[in-house]
Amino acid sequence: NCNHLMPTRSEAVVSTQSTGDTKEHNADPTLVEKILTEDEVINAAWICFAFSMMFFGSGVVFMGRAHLIPYILFFKGMFVGYNYSSGMRFKHNALGELVVYSIFGPTIGVFVSSCLNKGLFSWLVFVAASPFGLLAAAVLLANNIRDAGNDLKCGVHTLANRLGLKKSLNVYGGLLILPYLQVTGIVLMWEEYYHLLYLWLVAPFSLYCAIRPHRQEATTAIAEMFSLTLSHYHLVGAVYITLWTYCMQ
Repeated sequence: NCNHLMPTRSEAVVSTQSTGDTKEHNADPTLVEKILTEDEVINAAWICFAFSMMFFGSGVVFMGRAHLIPYILFFKGMFVGYNYSSGMRFKHNALGELVVYSIFGPTIGVFVSSCLNKGLFSWLVFVAASPFGLLAAAVLLANNIRDAGNDLKCGVHTLANRLGLKKSLNVYGGLLILPYLQVTGIVLMWEEYYHLLYLWLVAPFSLYCAIRPHRQEATTAIAEMFSLTLSHYHLVGAVYITLWTYCMQ
């Protein structure tokens, strides 16, 4: 949010309507509508960091894992989480999608599925977690495409602003389709995971999400693409995780 451009609630609503940043389009109203102050949001973030440290320590102690990889991945996540919009400000320098991919894909996949649960490090988990990271990056890119105008006014140079609308939509489509190609590659490399090919059953929904912003009613499609992409993330992600869990049994 860019509070110096939105001194009042009414002005906030007007300044964000052109980018779809309203309740109707599933935007987070926490700061825009002053549900919480900036200091309260910052304090809540530090509390979340503290709880994550506590839960990480408990997991390591109770599960008795002495492998170095969980520590590297955990502190990488802490570093990226802090520097996403403060510190090094990854989001403001067109690195938000890459950061989200690395956290929601390989980091969480390897950290939770392999290191803590099994005490093992596996490159297969890195590869298998990648499609989920791409889906998460697509959600962020959809949000940034929708809010590109307001972000630019606030001096936030997201990937969507750096690439422009046409290239951003092409990258967005790639993030939605590439997971299916990666799943096919996993099956070809490790033949026992052929059940993952069932993910292709939801491919038409991904194709619809990728093509819709390019249609004639592009203004409406772009305004609604964040909520649609979020639904896509939940559906396709749930199907993929279910299939992956079945394959690992």
